[in-house]
Amino acid sequence: MRVRWQTAAAVLLVLLGLGGLIWFIRGGAPAGSSGSPAGASPPPSATPSPARTVPPGGTSLPPVSVEESRITGGDAAGRLQWDLRAATLETDAARQEVRLQRVEGKFYERGALVLTVAAAGAVFSTKTQDVTLSGGVRARAAGDRLLAAERVQWLAARRLLVATGNVRLTQDRIMVRADRLESDIALRKTKLSGNIRVMVRE
Repeated sequence: MRVRWQTAAAVLLVLLGLGGLIWFIRGGAPAGSSGSPAGASPPPSATPSPARTVPPGGTSLPPVSVEESRITGGDAAGRLQWDLRAATLETDAARQEVRLQRVEGKFYERGALVLTVAAAGAVFSTKTQDVTLSGGVRARAAGDRLLAAERVQWLAARRLLVATGNVRLTQDRIMVRADRLESDIALRKTKLSGNIRVMVRE
């Protein structure tokens, strides 16, 4: 996994130091290793092109951009797939994670906005490219479909949204409660499981 750095963020330099930052951006290559791993691309130039890696399953993961308190991800075609903005952003090179606090985000499908989210916190894995939102997640999709849950994950390789913990899905006058929800990113096709209850408002 290689992360494309667009704007130098002072907070990351303070947290990691210059050496740690380079280690994080280049995908966690061990300190003191000679050159790039076999088959890896050379270090990015001053104007790097989007970098893609191919995991064991063969699915091409999208490039990622980190800019101060904003992090974005693109799909395989280079279109914006999600955009998270936060009050604070921290990186953990050892765990290959970016952590955000007080998050507002947008998810896109083929370039069109399909879901907006808000959460107390989020974690982005630079290894899997999964996004995990937590701390009272609220989401809204087209057609006034509303989702609330304690935790919501976007599993990038499977293109699957998974919500757990006091899940509530609302549309029009119908609210469905469940322990777990699996869905596409636009909440069009949803599967609910565990203690399902349906409420119809008068």
